[in-house]
Amino acid sequence: MISFHILTNLVKVPGANVPFCSANIGSAAAAAAAATSRSALKTILDLKGGANALPTGLLNDATEKAFDIARARIRLEGLSSYALIAALLMNMALRLYGSIPKKMNLTAGDTKNYKLENAVAMLCSIFAIICIVMGMTTTIIFSFLGLYSKTALGMGNDAGFVEFFSATAEMRRVGFQSMCACIICLKGSLVTSTLLDFRDQGKFRYVMFSLSLVLSVLSWMAWNSIVKLAGGILFH
Repeated sequence: MISFHILTNLVKVPGANVPFCSANIGSAAAAAAAATSRSALKTILDLKGGANALPTGLLNDATEKAFDIARARIRLEGLSSYALIAALLMNMALRLYGSIPKKMNLTAGDTKNYKLENAVAMLCSIFAIICIVMGMTTTIIFSFLGLYSKTALGMGNDAGFVEFFSATAEMRRVGFQSMCACIICLKGSLVTSTLLDFRDQGKFRYVMFSLSLVLSVLSWMAWNSIVKLAGGILFH
């Protein structure tokens, strides 16, 4: 019986003088794998839309374009985080607003400094209402932006997505400013609510008010520095 080694040496590749050995088998397998991967990339781009019969020389450009779309989707996920944070802040403001006394004290009665407490209750209510409205504005703006942007990408309308995202830049700025206002008003509502919650604790209410005010200012300084750094480094 003739061995397999002898057979491989006898068999010739058509149009070549090199024997069909194991090295040629490995090269053929590598070439087939490369062709398969390029065909798969073409299929993916065709399914995405707008890449029918893509020439081989444009595969690198199409791959780069696909990576750009991936970055756009990552940015859309960041926009959805704004809506989530605003919704959480709005929920906290709703809880605070529910605990604020709505009935005004027209006479002193059993409460001292009733005029001060009426003013504090009104101020706390104003802060909470602004926080709720601003949080609602931020949530709606970024939810709509994410919804329509993802719809455009899902339809393969990349040009429409770019145009829509560029046209709504001012609305994104309004949504971000609304979220900042929501945070500040929530802090204001929380600080003023301490004067109402500890009204029967004598001077201790002012201690709690001062403590909450100092912590709120420190908190504002911390996150405001992050916003300024982002604006100066990332978006200048």
